Amino acid sequence: MYTSYMEFKTIIEPFKIKSVEPIAITTPEQRKEFLEREDWNLFGLQSQEVTIDLLTDSGTGSMSSEQWAAIMRGDEAYAGSHSWQRFNKVLSELTGYKHIIPTHQGRASEKILATITVKEGDIIPSNSHFDTTRANFEAALATPVDLLCKEGLDLLTPAPFKGNIDLEKLEALLNSEDVDKIPFVLMTITNNTGGGQPVSMENLKAVKALCEKHNKLFLLDACRFSENAWFVSQREDFSYPESEVWKASDRAEENMPEEYWLIFQIVMGNSVDSENHNALKMDVFRETTERNDLLRADNVTSQYFDMKFNWQTSQEELSSIWGITDTVRSVMNNETPVTTLISYTGPDFDNAEQDDLTFVLNQLFNFRADDGSFPYRQIVSPDLCVIEDDECVKPKDLEGNATEYVALPDTEWKSKGFSMVGEANSSRLYSDYPRQKGDYEHFEYWEKKVDSYYLDELESSEEVNFYSYLAFGLELEDQINSTAPLIGLSFFLMVALLSFYFRNIADVLVSGLGLALVMVCMTANSFWLGFPQTQLAAMLPILMLALGVDFVIHSLTRWRRLTLENPLFSTHPREASFLGALGAIKSLIPALGVATLTTVVAFGTATLSEIPDLYEWGILGPLGIIQAYLIMGVFVPIFRSYFPPIEASFESENGNQCT
Repeated sequence: MYTSYMEFKTIIEPFKIKSVEPIAITTPEQRKEFLEREDWNLFGLQSQEVTIDLLTDSGTGSMSSEQWAAIMRGDEAYAGSHSWQRFNKVLSELTGYKHIIPTHQGRASEKILATITVKEGDIIPSNSHFDTTRANFEAALATPVDLLCKEGLDLLTPAPFKGNIDLEKLEALLNSEDVDKIPFVLMTITNNTGGGQPVSMENLKAVKALCEKHNKLFLLDACRFSENAWFVSQREDFSYPESEVWKASDRAEENMPEEYWLIFQIVMGNSVDSENHNALKMDVFRETTERNDLLRADNVTSQYFDMKFNWQTSQEELSSIWGITDTVRSVMNNETPVTTLISYTGPDFDNAEQDDLTFVLNQLFNFRADDGSFPYRQIVSPDLCVIEDDECVKPKDLEGNATEYVALPDTEWKSKGFSMVGEANSSRLYSDYPRQKGDYEHFEYWEKKVDSYYLDELESSEEVNFYSYLAFGLELEDQINSTAPLIGLSFFLMVALLSFYFRNIADVLVSGLGLALVMVCMTANSFWLGFPQTQLAAMLPILMLALGVDFVIHSLTRWRRLTLENPLFSTHPREASFLGALGAIKSLIPALGVATLTTVVAFGTATLSEIPDLYEWGILGPLGIIQAYLIMGVFVPIFRSYFPPIEASFESENGNQCT
């Protein structure tokens, strides 16, 4: 048993050389002499005069033992040879072509092509013509036209598919008065003249669509089609699970708790009221894509999305909104290689029915990544199932593991919702919509503009709505307002706790007054500093309530103890009460004071953050902590001292409260 060398990266070539051919070692003077002799025409040089051939890649590869053996096994029959039969069988399976004509070399194929399809005056558009290809067409008195994409003309800027044809120029040529002079469109993959640059599947599909529209033959010079296929598998996002397409949904799931998973706007949102609705409906999909298109068409708003490589257009563009609805539309409209991958031949998106959607979802939801996961299932809510006999059957095996599952005819996939992901260009937004630390101005305006395309309820009967994760402008205010009752509830719970602990109406009233003052101070701090209401800031009052209760329990308990233990209490209770308050404040400084200081320092480190919300948290938090200490640890015991406790039995050791 052995392991293929292809599984490893080695520091040596993973093959043995089966043939050796001597090459000439020329001097610079000789090379100059040879070039001058041929008037600097590289094609005039003889092979034995060239040490390193940079004109062509011909003759630079080694042959395997199997290839050499195949030469010896092949017969020399004039017709029907064994090697031809194998050759014909493989190519027929690969291409589906009935008729295959072998030639000894691609140059011979070019000659045949130019002879039988090209006439004088013809125009031959291509991504780039190879030199011999161009020569054959020019010999037939035709005009080769190179329409290489602009990325291929830029030698310094990286791009995934620099061998693509310029679709706009090609379409303009096909729409021109010279269209009748065009016998076919030729694409070379990889682009030989362009340095072996790959061509994307999307570009090829677009060229094919243009050729069909204008009834033109579409030909491929497949000089390195297997190499091109490898580049496609690595660079077109649809093709591999590690792509940004898959990662987008992963990021969304990581940044939002499961209870918010239903249908999402910028990142995600949820549906309300109904538990029985189904977001995986054609009418929901169509309405969603309509809104996405409206947002994309708004250049003022959509320009603030991040630039990403779009697998559908094979170019860098604004990410805008992406989701399973757009994927399904691209599949049904044959705008993505996924269409071929899942063998979809049904109607287009606008004319598709629920059964067509079910077929597409069957293929997508059962698509496995290399790690065994189902990536398309990660962009819908976790309740994904198939409705069978009014029951929701989840695609899991007996052990609860995800498994393949198909919605049969008259059944359908069901999910409460799905995600839509769009990545904002934060640096651009902060630049155009600046929010200085402490200022209200942020990029809420942009967020509200994005939200505006999703505010209206969907017309679908499924009761599915849009909610935004990133858009603070609309949802944040509601979330902050919803926090107010929680603050009130926390206040009354804290007062109830103090009532249970103190069992003294005066202690409870004074403590409640102190807690109310803490809340007033927290609100005043935000207005005084000009800080906006944020989700982080909305949490601080509840934290200050808990901290204030801790302070007041220590301070009033110590005040009561020191007051009742003071000899003056029997004769001068008010004086003893006041001295007890001062003693409590002084004795608690080492504990409460140091705890306050360390907590302030801990919260204050947030001011080092460049994120405005954290910066403001780092100021409001320490201010609230200091105020809570001063109010509950200093003011409350002094104020309480004006109402001395009533003398009663006091057990100093166990800390039981007196009346």
